[in-house]
Amino acid sequence: MPSRLRNRTILFVYGEIDHFVVEVHQALDQTGADTVIARTPSDATTALTRFDFNGALVNFLQGTDEHQELLRALAGVPTLVLCSPLTSFSAFSGFPILARPVTADAVLTALARLVGSGHDG
Repeated sequence: MPSRLRNRTILFVYGEIDHFVVEVHQALDQTGADTVIARTPSDATTALTRFDFNGALVNFLQGTDEHQELLRALAGVPTLVLCSPLTSFSAFSGFPILARPVTADAVLTALARLVGSGHDG
């Protein structure tokens, strides 16, 4: 199923770099997706003006007002949110969520389902 990501432009907003983020980024690259990296919600918002994204993967360990603004800006882009199980899920209402810890394969499978569902932005 991650083959659905081939030649798709994916926004990956990762926050802090950790082993999991590196693993997911490498896995995205292996699928053939064109990945645009943004470390902060502000960087991601800027990227939204430069690229036409087919999907987004947003890794937030906690939600802030800046994250909420980014999620509003992602309206129309199939977006998967990764977050800590301690995060208030209501902060990401309306978005598919995977709570960490989760495998990179599970992330790519879920993202591929979203991107391949015909709801491209």
